[in-house]
Amino acid sequence: MNSLVLASLSLPNLVSRLPGGVAQGIIWGIMALGVYITFRLLDVADLTVDGSFTTGGAVTVVLIVAGWPAWAALLVAVAAGLLAGFVTGLLHTKLGIPAILAGILTQFALYSINLRIMSMKANTPVNPDKYDLFLTLRSVPGAIWKGLLLAAVLVGCAMLLPVLSELFDFCERVLLLTDLPLTLFVPVVKVTAIALVARFSCALCADAGQSALSSLLAAAGTLCALVCALPLMEALLEMVEGFL
Repeated sequence: MNSLVLASLSLPNLVSRLPGGVAQGIIWGIMALGVYITFRLLDVADLTVDGSFTTGGAVTVVLIVAGWPAWAALLVAVAAGLLAGFVTGLLHTKLGIPAILAGILTQFALYSINLRIMSMKANTPVNPDKYDLFLTLRSVPGAIWKGLLLAAVLVGCAMLLPVLSELFDFCERVLLLTDLPLTLFVPVVKVTAIALVARFSCALCADAGQSALSSLLAAAGTLCALVCALPLMEALLEMVEGFL
């Protein structure tokens, strides 16, 4: 028995289990973030998240098994979590129950509600080969590397802020020389940022096998970029009209 325990604590085993541990840590970290935000902003330790966290998982897995796409199931799960928080708010504001006690009451009530959502089963297996999931344990290592790459890009952008500041000053001088309003510089920055974020999100969804969600994000990014570029298009049309 001791030899098996020591073998399980070997470095290769720990490294192989690291992606799953990181993924679970991120999930639990999001739940802890929910408590932290309400405590810092409202001075209330809202313990509803301990139950609504599981409610979101239960709603998601039930809808996926029922044939819903993963992204739609996640949206419904978010709505279920919002509804749970709404109940806690009603208990506190309308019934006068102390905030922390209202959260505990909703948390305990959600234990039974979660079982009812799951048809009184403790768990429901979801085979990634059978259902179209957004992210599975198989793709966690790749997702972690992409997250680290994104973090490196963000750190690099932060380090390039002085260079970007000089670039913005140069663009401002160019706009002054061409008699164009400085407000046109804002749409350019917005369109560039939206294009970069949409591109990265589409690539991430495509790698995860979510081609439909990737196409949806691409269309949404294009639409947002066009809306932000409307002032720029209007100014360019006025410039062309002035030349003519």
